[in-house]
Amino acid sequence: MLDVSSSDGTTADGIVAVSSTLVSCKAGERVISGGSSADTPNFPSLAAIRSSFKSGNGWRTVYANDSGSTMLALAYAYCLKK
Repeated sequence: MLDVSSSDGTTADGIVAVSSTLVSCKAGERVISGGSSADTPNFPSLAAIRSSFKSGNGWRTVYANDSGSTMLALAYAYCLKK
């Protein structure tokens, strides 16, 4: 059975704020893949996902915000029951 878990993070406005968010699989599951998305509605070209990768038994997204407004970043993990 495949389970999708997600976690979001926000960065406040500022000059090139870099942050990350991590989502982990539940007990009895293992991560098989994942991904991410980022959104700044007012200045979408100034939001960037720097990297998205497996981290432990989850998925991590590192993102940067140079928009001067709040950014929403989403990390998601595809988890398979053992």
